[in-house]
Amino acid sequence: QMQYGVQIINGNTYYFDRINGSQSLNRIIVGNDNTLKYYGNDGSIVKNNTLNINGKNYSFDGMGSLIGNGQLNIQGHWYLLKNKIVQTGLQNLSAYGENKTVYYASNGQMQYGQQQLNGHWYLFDKISGAMQTGFQNLSAYGENKTVYYASNGQMQYGAIKINNNLYFFDTTTGAMYVRNFVNVNGQTYYAGNNGVLMVPRYISQLTPIFAGWGCAVASSAMLMSIKGENLDLWYAYSHEPQAGVFNGVGFTKVISANNLTNYMRQFDGGFRNISGSSIDQIKNLVNSGHPVLYYGYSSYGYSHSWKNHCKVIVGYSNGKFHIYDPCYYRQSDGPNTGGHGTYDLGADQWRTENQLAAEYYGNNGSGAITIY
Repeated sequence: QMQYGVQIINGNTYYFDRINGSQSLNRIIVGNDNTLKYYGNDGSIVKNNTLNINGKNYSFDGMGSLIGNGQLNIQGHWYLLKNKIVQTGLQNLSAYGENKTVYYASNGQMQYGQQQLNGHWYLFDKISGAMQTGFQNLSAYGENKTVYYASNGQMQYGAIKINNNLYFFDTTTGAMYVRNFVNVNGQTYYAGNNGVLMVPRYISQLTPIFAGWGCAVASSAMLMSIKGENLDLWYAYSHEPQAGVFNGVGFTKVISANNLTNYMRQFDGGFRNISGSSIDQIKNLVNSGHPVLYYGYSSYGYSHSWKNHCKVIVGYSNGKFHIYDPCYYRQSDGPNTGGHGTYDLGADQWRTENQLAAEYYGNNGSGAITIY
């Protein structure tokens, strides 16, 4: 039967590959005693001798163990020895004059590139073997993604705050989100070109430009703000195909969701009319990071036969929707600081699913718009 590993034949010690059984010739092998052994031209182990291997002299003791300490480069591979013993796993080389942590596999050889160790991904420079930390673009390692390694070298996942900025890394691949929507802890976010997460900003229809009937544009501006886009409010108010935005003269009904979507696409092509969506569908959109503009009632309204106001859902958590109402001067304006109607609930409010459904469904339809 074919044999593998260390074999003693006629008093001589040989090594046969543990997988394919091939005899090792002129090759360094980690022995069972975790020291480096060398099998020469005839395949037998070298003992009590000094050999020149690739231009360097190496000495072996009576057990065939290489005599050495520290870092050794043999046959194109780096090894680390402490009192002859081969070191494996993560090793900090500061004691050997190098400011880096590297990784040695079970064969004692330094490893490079991506390595999965104990369920965690690490990256070791493909030239120096140094463990990498921080943001790393893996295109040089055959993967089109940027990832992040913590100070311990492990790839990170999910939402992480780095230098006061929030980022999101795919929970499976670790890829940094770029130009993508995500919901973190009930809040909608958009990852920009640099990966930094942005949230929708509260925008008032009353200041710095007073457009008392301009809720549709102000709410649309909030949708755009999640991408870091600043809508020219004066231009948008002035050109909106709706009368009386500034003074109410000629104003009868807020612009329809279809017309508003078509109008806003000149500023951002990502606007989508999702009118008729169910509360569950809206919840799914918000939970995937997309804020939603919906048609409801104003804090100044006392008759609720026609939904004549636009608001924005910016989050969902614990069974409640997080809503921005643009018809207030400040985001901090609380309930009963607006028109004192039934829906004077404050600029920044939370509503249950049933409460939102009671406002959203019925009357002149279920109008809603989102942004991609």
